[in-house]
Amino acid sequence: MSVVPFPPSRSARPLAVVAAGGLVLTTVLGIVAHLVPAPGLSPVSLTISDYAVSDRGWPMNLAIFLLGATSLAVPLALRAARTTVGRLVEVLLLAWCLGLITAALVPTDPLGTVELSPTGYLHRYVSVAAFVALPLATLLAVRRLAADPRWCGVVPLLRALAVVSVLGLGALYYVAFPGDRVLMGLVERLLVGTELVLLAVLVGRLCRIAAAPPARRPGPAGQGAGAPRRGGCRVLPGGRGPDTRQPPPGQGRVGEADSAVVNAVQALGVKRRTGPVVSLESRIATVGVAVPSTSRANSTQAP
Repeated sequence: MSVVPFPPSRSARPLAVVAAGGLVLTTVLGIVAHLVPAPGLSPVSLTISDYAVSDRGWPMNLAIFLLGATSLAVPLALRAARTTVGRLVEVLLLAWCLGLITAALVPTDPLGTVELSPTGYLHRYVSVAAFVALPLATLLAVRRLAADPRWCGVVPLLRALAVVSVLGLGALYYVAFPGDRVLMGLVERLLVGTELVLLAVLVGRLCRIAAAPPARRPGPAGQGAGAPRRGGCRVLPGGRGPDTRQPPPGQGRVGEADSAVVNAVQALGVKRRTGPVVSLESRIATVGVAVPSTSRANSTQAP
């Protein structure tokens, strides 16, 4: 069942722009961090967190923080766009944001550490919470988004990206524990890239909804689809005054005399009276007189 949404509020567009800007800056900083890495770093075997604590890892750490901070605008933009996703989805999106912010403020232990410190464990678990929260929030949200005509076009893509992210989480768990961290950096980057694309699709649709002009609501029955009126008259486009155009032939006003009908009634010798429309038309048809469209309304007039 489709739901007719209310128009977005004025705050929807700036919030969506903030989220989109954060994605762009995160992507640029992440690329820079991989172009000028510290010696000995490999994106195939080392994680993003390992890059962030390296000597030249500040672009990566800043990218993580900016992504989490600007993603706070996403649940706010959903509300401003009058998009209902549910309280649990909003909590999961908040967990995504706070997990990234905490991971940036509490970095992991440097390379070569044999046993993780408490801050290293905190960094690990908040990062995992963030990776889990975003695809889970998307899978829960698509059920409601499918009922919104503004979102139904991207629901299949959002669902597919969320499922791929869940599969990536399973692969990341495997390489982190049973797989002895083989190709862990590559698997993690594929997972992060998928979730960034998911977030980009979500934010892109938010920007489109926020920038769209409000839809014109249809007017009352019999007045045309949203046709403006002035003093009971339909106003011409551009507000040039009332519409005084004459109706086409066969669509005259109710109450005007129809000579063909009057002549037919007189020929039959029948007085004008109020009666069933079908009865009058059938009697007129016996003399072979064509009945215009307005004769129905005239035939019901009282004498």
